[in-house]
Amino acid sequence: MKISEELFAEAKNLLPGGTNDPSIVTQPYPIYVRRGKGAYIWDVEDNSYIDYDLAFGSMILGHAHPYIEYRVRGILEDGIQFGVSTPYEIELGKKIKNHIPTMEMMRFTPSYSEAAMHAIRLARAFTKKDKIIKIEGGYHGSHEQFLAKSGSGMLSHSMLGVHGILKDVAMSTVTVPFNDIKSLKNTIRENQDMLAAMIIEPVPTSMGTVLPKDDYLKTVRELANAHNFVLIFDETSTAFRLSLGCVYEKFGVKPDLTILGKIVGGGFPLGVFGGKKELMEMLAPVGKVYQSSNLYASPLILGAGLATIDFLERNNVHEKLNRLGDELRVRLTECIQNKGLKCRVQGLGSMFTIFMTEKEVTNCADVRMANMAKYMEMHYMFLKEGVYIPSSQFETAYLSAAHTQEEVDKTIDVFNRIMKP
Repeated sequence: MKISEELFAEAKNLLPGGTNDPSIVTQPYPIYVRRGKGAYIWDVEDNSYIDYDLAFGSMILGHAHPYIEYRVRGILEDGIQFGVSTPYEIELGKKIKNHIPTMEMMRFTPSYSEAAMHAIRLARAFTKKDKIIKIEGGYHGSHEQFLAKSGSGMLSHSMLGVHGILKDVAMSTVTVPFNDIKSLKNTIRENQDMLAAMIIEPVPTSMGTVLPKDDYLKTVRELANAHNFVLIFDETSTAFRLSLGCVYEKFGVKPDLTILGKIVGGGFPLGVFGGKKELMEMLAPVGKVYQSSNLYASPLILGAGLATIDFLERNNVHEKLNRLGDELRVRLTECIQNKGLKCRVQGLGSMFTIFMTEKEVTNCADVRMANMAKYMEMHYMFLKEGVYIPSSQFETAYLSAAHTQEEVDKTIDVFNRIMKP
């Protein structure tokens, strides 16, 4: 990996820390990827890796999928950006609403972070209150109000807070542990007359993959109803990944607002927020809550998202994906038990995380107790064997439609060989 080492040395003179994303930096240097195809990526020295990161789960069909490339090439011939409305926003909007009926109306934004920011603004205007509740270890983009005890790269670098945030903004966000109803009830009681919203990933993916306990999400919904705050589900990582729709359907809970990204943009940067009509019609020009994005309606991006959902609709992708994901987790768990390893696998459908702890991970505090150094050792050993998993156990690994039994078998074989009691 000599070339990657040289590139990182050069990058450190141009980019703070040598990166545009602290969550992907590894020591002594990260790999630099040149290309991807299907379930594989190739670094700048042409080493190939089975990819379980998939651009943080965005590439559900795999890299350089021929159908998506075909559709995108057609759009490129007509122009990639106009700054005015295009039919693509209507077509993609109808697709989303068909599969996610709770999104009665929606808005597109250039990034997921902006979608989350606007959803919170809308909730504050609707309730005429200021405070929001977020989950410790939950990540909803890099806007100031979401960075309190955030997940992803902030967990990787042990950053509990961020300098440069206004005190009033920081104080408007309160955090609670995931899966802890008692803590949530206490927080609601202490802030009852000030709560505008609670934002939550139904299945957190930015502190590894953590599953909600039985009836946890239903109780959250009941508390939101009882105390009149807006419930926002961040399904950026989970929408269209486990099924044609959102993961909240699995748990029988409906939010007031939903945030989408990643898959819905076909891997391109795109955010969507939407929900009840009475909420969404508070947005300008029909309402008084201003929200605007100059580059929100790129035909290229919306067309890629439309093509991705089209392909998912026409092919039985999710059944195969979830089956392979289930098999991978079962076989990894068997290896762990047979070898007496001090780690565990958690996940759902085509998502999984290998935690370096024997204890069930139910919230951010549990994740922090896992052995990060051991995880990094495993990450590097996987790399040497041609398997790329996320460089932090505070991230989630994903399968794509391009992954087959062959990739799963190789991954299990590598895990068996590299892991020692």
